[in-house]
Amino acid sequence: MNKLRTGAFHTGMILLSLLWLGPVLWVVVMSTRSFDDIAAHGVGSLPRSFTLDTYRQAWTDGGELRALINSMLVTVPSVALSLGWPRWPRSR
Repeated sequence: MNKLRTGAFHTGMILLSLLWLGPVLWVVVMSTRSFDDIAAHGVGSLPRSFTLDTYRQAWTDGGELRALINSMLVTVPSVALSLGWPRWPRSR
């Protein structure tokens, strides 16, 4: 009985993981398609072209570099403080 419950649990978790990963994979695939490919063949079709121009455009024109720097300026000190970094040398 325990093996059956464990098997059912793992099967359920695999299905739930696939259900969660489906939209994530869809977004990644759609982000690597060109606009012309999507316009010509539709959103639901398989990709016929591969491009990283959308990422390049977001990085250069959209100001993603500045957003990354701002995120790092907030995240790194916050994690260091939450881990107790200033107290660590005195705790020994």
